[in-house]
Amino acid sequence: MFFIRFLRWLLGWVRLETEGGFPEKLLNGAAKAGFSLWNSCRQGVRMTTCCYARQYKKLRPLAKKACVRMRVLERPFANRIMISVSFGDRPYSPAT
Repeated sequence: MFFIRFLRWLLGWVRLETEGGFPEKLLNGAAKAGFSLWNSCRQGVRMTTCCYARQYKKLRPLAKKACVRMRVLERPFANRIMISVSFGDRPYSPAT
């Protein structure tokens, strides 16, 4: 268990929230495409789940097909540099 948590931390992960549409369709499509999702929890029309940072951007077409809106809830501080590299954004710089 510790090894899995360490590996997820090392690779970078994000906690995301989906709202509306058909979140089950997103989960099924992600599983079919081979994405790793964990800690999925549904509360009404909202669903929260975690995925690797590099996979977040690739989930967008699946979210569009499932008619859900995605947004990032949490990015661990240590992984922000990895997320910015994986998303292709400019490098992370601390706020002043």
